Amino acid sequence: MIALDLEQAASSALYLDIHHVEVPDEGALRVCALLGDGWYEGEVLIEVGDQVNVTLADLYLDETAIRPLLQRIGRDALEQAVGGAVSRMNLSSALLQKRFL
Repeated sequence: MIALDLEQAASSALYLDIHHVEVPDEGALRVCALLGDGWYEGEVLIEVGDQVNVTLADLYLDETAIRPLLQRIGRDALEQAVGGAVSRMNLSSALLQKRFL
């Protein structure tokens, strides 16, 4: 679990709970995780390669569930915090596992 460094209007800490890491052959990294802050919890996909892409699943599945979180934090700030946290992760063990499996 990663605590995201993001100032929020509410006092609850934002977290990213990673449950799946994939390093496909093309070299980009894909991370699936739960994103939450104590009031909201939902799935997020982060793809890190030449660019960082963040997909908040509830924007497509249940926008009413994620709307309060986006109102508290803002979509751009949220995506930057999530993408930045994954980009800075030390993933050497994930890369080694892929090579030796």
